[in-house]
Amino acid sequence: MENLLTKIKELVEAYNSLPGSEQVAVVPKSYATDMNIPIKEEEIDVSTYYICVYDDEQVGLFKELRHSTGKEIVMGAERYDSGSLFIGVRSNLIGMHTTHEGFNNVSNWRKVGTLEIVDQKRYVCSCEMYEAIPFDDIRLLMYESGEISTYTLGKATEKDLINVLKYAHQYFKNKIVSPKEKIKELKNSKNQE
Repeated sequence: MENLLTKIKELVEAYNSLPGSEQVAVVPKSYATDMNIPIKEEEIDVSTYYICVYDDEQVGLFKELRHSTGKEIVMGAERYDSGSLFIGVRSNLIGMHTTHEGFNNVSNWRKVGTLEIVDQKRYVCSCEMYEAIPFDDIRLLMYESGEISTYTLGKATEKDLINVLKYAHQYFKNKIVSPKEKIKELKNSKNQE
């Protein structure tokens, strides 16, 4: 490793000795951080990430796992169950959404404790979800509102993840009514009658 660092330093010195070259230096990461020199952050693939709202207005990162039972024809109509599991990124949270039950198209979020077996693995719903939006759709909202100037589809840094989650939390806070708030509204409307 030391040999590689020595070679890099030699190449930098050779570059710096060229006429008209801008002088560069190899510095430790801690020095660059202390001097607030921007360090290029590694980008991760976020093309399959969703921003989900769960429990009492919590916002988090999730990956979608779609599932479906085999279709069977009953009296000329297809019968099957399908939906999505939303599995927490860097968390053990699981949310469930059903899109088809039996003969009917549906759209409902499953309650905490619901069991689903997908690919012979057992999944238990551990949070009550209300909304799931692709990560890049949230960034598009940020772009349109002037929060960010540019972004790369499907790629994000750790800093980008944090900024998108912060924005999503504020965005959804104004859009989603949590179950606790719905109960309060119902009580208030009954008290006013």
